[in-house]
Amino acid sequence: MRLVVGILLYALVLQVWWISGVLCTSDSSRLRKDLLEFYDKSARPVKNDASLVTVEFDIGLRQILDLNEQDEILQTLVWMRLYWKDEFLTWNTSDYGGLHKTSFPSSEIWRPDIFLLNTVDSRTRGSLQTVTDITVTSDGTVSWRQPDILKSSCGVDVSDFPFDQQTCKLEFASWIYYGDELDVTTRSDDIDISAYQESDQYALTSATARRNVTTYKCCPHQFPSVVLTLRLKRLHLFYLVNMVVPCIDLLILNIVAFFIPPDTGERLGFTITILLALVVFQQILTQQLPATSRATPLLGQYFTSTIVIVTISILATILVIRLTHPSPPSRPLPRWLRLVLLKYVATLLCMSDIVKSQGLTFQKQGRKPPPSEVAGVEMRVTAGSNNDHQSLYPGSPQSNRYLQRILGHIREIATSLSNAELEEEQHDDWKMAALVLDRVALVLTIIASVAVSLGLLL
Repeated sequence: MRLVVGILLYALVLQVWWISGVLCTSDSSRLRKDLLEFYDKSARPVKNDASLVTVEFDIGLRQILDLNEQDEILQTLVWMRLYWKDEFLTWNTSDYGGLHKTSFPSSEIWRPDIFLLNTVDSRTRGSLQTVTDITVTSDGTVSWRQPDILKSSCGVDVSDFPFDQQTCKLEFASWIYYGDELDVTTRSDDIDISAYQESDQYALTSATARRNVTTYKCCPHQFPSVVLTLRLKRLHLFYLVNMVVPCIDLLILNIVAFFIPPDTGERLGFTITILLALVVFQQILTQQLPATSRATPLLGQYFTSTIVIVTISILATILVIRLTHPSPPSRPLPRWLRLVLLKYVATLLCMSDIVKSQGLTFQKQGRKPPPSEVAGVEMRVTAGSNNDHQSLYPGSPQSNRYLQRILGHIREIATSLSNAELEEEQHDDWKMAALVLDRVALVLTIIASVAVSLGLLL
């Protein structure tokens, strides 16, 4: 009898425990258990295999983390929001205490196999990470929201660097389903940038999303995809302050160097120092740009043009120094060069007064030694030797020979002085020609510097 009573009491306790467990179970727990009891997460969530599953994209851009020009990789932080219908996840709200919404771990139900097609991330291979739960409403609407860091390829065009604009695209599509099985589309043509954080290197000018349909030669089916287009404009203040402004300063110093007298030799060393500084700046620039031969950066063109201008200035300085110090014996300035430089070019550069102050004329070809002075001295000495040598030295035949020797020395001295004067005049001609050429080089350098700065930078 005691055994029977014990069994009855034990059965009563079990029944009470079961009833209390059923009554204490929440509606959401019962709902999840009922929905997942016969659920197959590997099959498309449609009751008819011919039905189409449509996945809607709603993407928010959070931040541009990096754009690597060397590797052409764009790294972005986005908020992914995907919506679709699951015909097996519907319920009557009155059966579950009026519950309209519940959540599931993302690994428990079917998810679309959406991949980033142009991914360069070896860790994720382009698949979306399952780091958040999935929300389901009573009508079967599934929403999957999660943040993700995406690494995608982006063709970088640095031809206008540092005033360039880059266009990067991110393409999302299903990997195994055709377009008649799974379709992808966008909820809006604009990407949500309400929570976007500005980058310190690029400014976001536009962010759009559109649906694209592609047909491959291997398969007759269509493959829809969603393409996100980001247009970025480089913030160029850093490059202006640290590269463009120093380059302009060096151009100005190269122009000022023409005011240093070329015959002192200081100008040549000064301009060579400017050239070395430009080469150093160009080396720093090349370290920040991708090694590509498809396009030459605008700033690189500016540095190269500046180096060419400074190099030409150095060559002009060497030419001016060479003309200023001709090796003896100097030759007379050619008539055509005298005519071009000392008349036309000097007049054009307002240097005709300087040419006239030096006593130069463009018709001058160089003066020969003045024979009249030597002839006059010779006539006076000869007359003196014929009329007076007998009175001075009567009966001495050597007096005539002495006077002839004196006359010969006088001829040599007069010829030497005349040649020295001619050499000095020819040297002055070359120095004046060098001065005009130096002024021409200054004007051309100013024109080239202004043209290059305005043409490339503006």
